[in-house]
Parts: sequence; C-alpha cells; structure tokens
Amino acid sequence: MSRVRMVAWTGWLAAAFLACIGIAAAGDPATGGWHGHGPGMDSMFGGFGPGGIKRMGDQLGLSSEQRQSIKGIMDAARPQMQTLHESMRTNAEKLRSVQPDDPNYATVVQQVSQAAGELASRMVTEGSQLRTQVYNVLNKEQKQKLPQVQAQMQEQARERFQRHRSQPAAPSTDSSPST
Repeated sequence: MSRVRMVAWTGWLAAAFLACIGIAAAGDPATGGWHGHGPGMDSMFGGFGPGGIKRMGDQLGLSSEQRQSIKGIMDAARPQMQTLHESMRTNAEKLRSVQPDDPNYATVVQQVSQAAGELASRMVTEGSQLRTQVYNVLNKEQKQKLPQVQAQMQEQARERFQRHRSQPAAPSTDSSPST
C-alpha cells in the first residue's frame, strides 16, 4: 500500500474511532451540554450534525448523571483534540503553500505525510482512550444497545450524504463558452 493511501486509511480509521465515541458528546444543550463547546465538535464525533449527538444519548437513555460525567470527560479531552485539529490544519496549509514545481515540493510532501501519519496515530490512540472512558459510564443495557444506535445513525448519515450527492449542481455563473 502506498504511503499516501496508508495515511488516508489511517486518517479514515481515526475518524471512524472518533465516530464511535459519538455518545461522548451526548450533552443536553439545556443544561450546558457538549454542543457549542468549540468549532467542529459535532464533526469530530461522527459528523452526526447538530442534535444528532444528543439524539444518540437520548436513544441510549443516558441519565443526567451519565451526561454530566461524559461532559466532564469531554471537557478534559477538548484541549488535546483541539491541538490535534490545529496540527492537522497547519499541515494542510503547509502543503497548500507549495506548488509542484517548487524545488522543495517533494520534501514538504514527505514532511506533511509523515506528520499526518503521526497525527492519525495519536488520534486513534487518544480517541480510543476517550472512547473507553465514555464507554465505562454506560450501563450494561446501554452498552448492548450502542452498536445498534451507532449503525442506525451511520445509515441515516449515509442516506443524507447520498441525497446531497444526487442533487443537481447549481448552474455555473461563468458566461464563457465551453468548447
């Protein structure tokens, strides 16, 4: 497998691990839950969108004590996750800042590729630790129900993506003739 594919696969795996901890953000907005606690937090935890994470907690029947405990776990993890996110953004900007005809292009690509692999590894490790902490808050019944709820929400997300993908593109505003 090529290095680029390996990095992409590792990144996807990291995202999948983080998606699995979607219940971790099952805060209640009325009581200061996880929503609104930083940029992109819903997408970090599975991309279920606004309200999706709360629905997951609702479907699992989390108690207010469980929600509060999970909120504490997530609040403690937020700085690490934000640091990882910022590092990923910096890498992307570094790669975009150099063009293929630049003599340093290959070096930059290699540096960004290596850094991306290390970041993905950290995401998997830290995400799995976070997932374990959240999972330990669940009772036996909730743990048994979790795979079903996750699968259902992933299927709904896939359906939304397919609907979005099948919508026709907006007309181009370019008035130049195409040949």
